[in-house]
Amino acid sequence: GQESSRESNDIWSVAYIGGVTIRTNDRSSFRGGAIVPETEARGATPFGVAVHELSHLLGALDLYSRSGESYVGKWGLMDRGLWNGDPPGSSPSHLSAWSRLTKLEWIPDGDIYTATIGVKTNVTLAPAESIPGDGQTQLIKVPLSSDGKEYYLLEARTRIGYDSG
Repeated sequence: GQESSRESNDIWSVAYIGGVTIRTNDRSSFRGGAIVPETEARGATPFGVAVHELSHLLGALDLYSRSGESYVGKWGLMDRGLWNGDPPGSSPSHLSAWSRLTKLEWIPDGDIYTATIGVKTNVTLAPAESIPGDGQTQLIKVPLSSDGKEYYLLEARTRIGYDSG
């Protein structure tokens, strides 16, 4: 796609949800979909792009700006992590803690440790690759405001599995 070729005649990969209902000849209809290329330019593979666009269909948002600024970098699938691996795109990173928690709701409350400012404690974080709901602490949430709307999320990103790219 255009995201790797930089060719204006190539289609940029995209996912969309809602806004338009598309009907097929067999009377099926759908309100979302994704377009991804069969191949990518510059030796890249489309796997990372496909996973990134599928994640949009599940509810995840881009974590980079429209001007190309990176907020999470290569450790976030919804930022530059879709290009991880050799060749690029062959080993996309996992979704960031924020995407897994707030947008996809994949991390149960029992796997989140909420820190208390001023209280010292030891917490062992399981790698992001761990299965949610297995009783391991996957996230540490550090509240920054009394209303809970601002906080830091801490996660353990290790070079294993897809995060090894």
